[in-house]
Amino acid sequence: NATKLVEDLQKNGFPDARILPYFENLHLVCYSGYATRQEAETALEKIRQEEGRADTWLHQSKRTITMR
Repeated sequence: NATKLVEDLQKNGFPDARILPYFENLHLVCYSGYATRQEAETALEKIRQEEGRADTWLHQSKRTITMR
């Protein structure tokens, strides 16, 4: 499922989409990474306006803020 979602995201304008390990055999799919929370929140607002993406959320890691 994660691989298919990444492929779909990359085809639809998110070339940085990737799979991130999460817990045991669970994985997260992220659209992109951002240097600051403000950048991530700005991108999140735009993405949530797209059809089928209203439930997109942020996940902050130690290195970057990523969007899923």
